[in-house]
Amino acid sequence: MNGVTLTACGRAVVGQPRRLGLVGKAIVARIVLATATLVVGGAVAISMRRAKERRTVERLEGLRDALAPVTEDETHHNRALHDRLETNILRELREGKFLDAWGNPIQLRSPGPVHAIGFDLISPGPNGVFEEGRGDDLVAGLDLRNGTASVTSDTK
Repeated sequence: MNGVTLTACGRAVVGQPRRLGLVGKAIVARIVLATATLVVGGAVAISMRRAKERRTVERLEGLRDALAPVTEDETHHNRALHDRLETNILRELREGKFLDAWGNPIQLRSPGPVHAIGFDLISPGPNGVFEEGRGDDLVAGLDLRNGTASVTSDTK
């Protein structure tokens, strides 16, 4: 049988396959285009979010490394330079000048929610809500050998 069997109101209806007219083809084309747009748009959005996360993590790690204590074998000149850099970074963190890729201020917590005997630099992530290092927050921090750092940031 070449026909198509449909059920309408409880009765079988047999008929020949119908070809799509110009309007039907246009509707199918729009559905295919809309589906492709959603798939590609979703992939682009995911790619953009991952790129922003990478940039934010790199910024957090750079700040963490700059705030890491100077090792005992550093020269006095390097120690003084580090202290000035650290002071400037801490001031700018307090003022909310370091932003993540979504435009939210990076926050410093000491002790940190993740590194309880050190400090954490925290981005509230894409949702912009500070969740103490949970949820979609991005965190980079450091545990210190001698306990917590004596720095805080009042960034809100």
